[in-house]
Amino acid sequence: MDKRYSQEVPKQRLFLSAIFGRKQSRSASSEPPPYESITGSPTKIIHKISSTRGMPEDALEFLRQYDTVILVDDSQSMTHCGSTRGVSRWCEARQALQTLAEIAHKYDEDGIDIHFLNAKHSATNIRSSSQIHEVSDQVKPSGMTPTGDRLDKLLKPYFTKLETADIQPDGTPIDRQTGKEIKRINYIVITE
Repeated sequence: MDKRYSQEVPKQRLFLSAIFGRKQSRSASSEPPPYESITGSPTKIIHKISSTRGMPEDALEFLRQYDTVILVDDSQSMTHCGSTRGVSRWCEARQALQTLAEIAHKYDEDGIDIHFLNAKHSATNIRSSSQIHEVSDQVKPSGMTPTGDRLDKLLKPYFTKLETADIQPDGTPIDRQTGKEIKRINYIVITE
């Protein structure tokens, strides 16, 4: 096992524990928290997270400053059994996608974008739960896990736009073609 990877896993799990209110630490050999522990209606999830943190429910309002892009791992390894017996990683990832997307699209006025590692199918400007289901229903896991390559393809156009932008005195980038502010992008990667 790669020593660097084994050192990163506890930090990742600690981060998830902090987000979802788990108090105990998890060792690198223990299973990750199951996705169903964060499922439910987006409103209930927001309330649960905000109440455990003492935050007001509008604490996610800052997301309005960002465009949200979700990248989903649809590699062959996602067909393997997940953290819940009898449930594949793909089913868990789809549930996580549904939950995250339902929350995020409420704060992104032009809708969220959903991309996959392998599938050519992508969806932009998603604004409804039915669109989220429709997108994930069209994808079947297969292939490798080219996370870096796929992120590179998603990031290059954004960086190019920033490089050619007019930068205002306050640091705000303005698209030269449209004259509009270039929003920040929040990239979320869902993987095993």
